[in-house]
Amino acid sequence: MSARPCADLTHGLCCNSIQLVNDFYSEPLVYYPRWLTAVLRSACEAHPIVVLTGARQVGKSTLLRRAAPFSGWRYRTMDDFDTLRQTRDNPQSL
Repeated sequence: MSARPCADLTHGLCCNSIQLVNDFYSEPLVYYPRWLTAVLRSACEAHPIVVLTGARQVGKSTLLRRAAPFSGWRYRTMDDFDTLRQTRDNPQSL
């Protein structure tokens, strides 16, 4: 029996093959420091709560996960519907 054609991209073998080829030909992921990091640090020193907002896919979460001192901090994302609901219903619990 021959292998199934890759017309169905949800098929595991096809997806794995595509990912391997993509990884081979792609540049390694590099973290680029954000200019906003120093501004965010100053805001955190001056205020007990700081909200970081912005357009989708611009690096907000990446900044918080990678840049010091934020990488060791706990942060909440409103993309998680449970957290969003909890923020509305009982913000003190956060």
